[in-house]
Amino acid sequence: MLPFTTFVNFLTLLIFSRNAVDAFRVNVIHARGQVRSPVTNIARTSFFHIRQGNVWLAAVTRQNVNAAMVFEFLNRTVEIMISYFGKVTEEGIKNNFVLIYELLDG
Repeated sequence: MLPFTTFVNFLTLLIFSRNAVDAFRVNVIHARGQVRSPVTNIARTSFFHIRQGNVWLAAVTRQNVNAAMVFEFLNRTVEIMISYFGKVTEEGIKNNFVLIYELLDG
């Protein structure tokens, strides 16, 4: 499991790179079926993303990372969510936020 500092760095990135996050939202999430690659580079920031139903899970980095490990982490996160609270939905994530936080805090 990734250390908690990784997630703190992720949150820091979101705070300081709001323009990159907005560009990801517009270019990937709102593009619907037009996105061909699960990795998107915007403003020197790499967005690794998967979609589970209507929920997008993304990992964000500005460093060179092993893409296979990132996708393994995202897919295992989905598997764990399914095993804990069933179908991965926006409402399920909201209702189980504390559980998800504790699982990621490890």
